[in-house]
Amino acid sequence: MTTTVQKDWGDLAWDISYYTHFFFTYIPFYGVLGAILFFNFIRFLESHWFVWVKQMNHILMKNDQKPYQDWFSNQLAATYNVE
Repeated sequence: MTTTVQKDWGDLAWDISYYTHFFFTYIPFYGVLGAILFFNFIRFLESHWFVWVKQMNHILMKNDQKPYQDWFSNQLAATYNVE
């Protein structure tokens, strides 16, 4: 809806081409209802994965006085990989 209100026709064309390609690809395998359910299931998994990754990257870390580290070392320390 917002693409048509803002008259962003390039984005609308890309959106239509994406959904057309998706449904023409999956309707022969799953049917119309199956393709819609599959699409929503994928979106469900992506949204939960995105939230989980964002939360893992924002876990509070120790806030003590550390000596200067270069940018790359700080990025490696900031990912806080949880296993």
